[in-house]
Amino acid sequence: MLACSESRTINGNKMELSGPDGDVSGTKYLLVSLKDDSVDSRKAVEGAGANIVSLVGESVYLCRYEGADVTPLRKISAVQRIDRYPIPAKIHWDLLDDIQFLLGTSDKPKSGAGEAAAAATPVKPQQPLLIPVKVYLHDDEPSDGAEALAKHLIGANIIKQEDTEVYSGLLNTTIDVKNLSQVTVLDSVEVIKPRPERRAFNNGCRGILAAENVYLAENGTIFDGAGEIIAVGDTGFDNGEEWTSLAAAHPAFHW
Repeated sequence: MLACSESRTINGNKMELSGPDGDVSGTKYLLVSLKDDSVDSRKAVEGAGANIVSLVGESVYLCRYEGADVTPLRKISAVQRIDRYPIPAKIHWDLLDDIQFLLGTSDKPKSGAGEAAAAATPVKPQQPLLIPVKVYLHDDEPSDGAEALAKHLIGANIIKQEDTEVYSGLLNTTIDVKNLSQVTVLDSVEVIKPRPERRAFNNGCRGILAAENVYLAENGTIFDGAGEIIAVGDTGFDNGEEWTSLAAAHPAFHW
């Protein structure tokens, strides 16, 4: 394995990874870069004691590794490099952009959460800078992990119980920007994203579908979508190519 640095985009953030000679102690979560995406390569990684959690980039896997010594992983010929999951990458780029909006260094927030936070919290010196966020745990954390995380953060006065909703693998809460670093250092946390206000952001598809003025012929009632619940799901199961067999599934689903 070469010890040179490498740039990767994680949660929208461009990260310079330190490489195999970097410090990977003190964390269970590692980024393992493989020379290929073959089933044999992934099985070799899992055979060395790592649990592959997710694919984060081309041939780069987020793995949970409980051991203190990563030598068994480094000995695998298919492993190109090993890095710790970078703490700065845990704050999603969209959230960083919202924070810059609140601080007055960006014109418009990307998520909409910044607008809501700005309306509720005018920025003044020495005043807490509160912003609604979603705190996601790593996928392989225990089922009660979010509850344990909430209890810890509330007990440490980092977040407030009345501002917090606990779900499986997720916390919805409001946090002072200066306290974000106390959350990102926790190993169980994968990413912190903005929590935008629930609303439809555009109706561009109406023009595409030639449905600008859909109405009920009987009484002229116009259907504008008001009051409807909208949901879009994208599994990401395929790799974007024509589906011919399971071989066309994304590499993350091959094992």
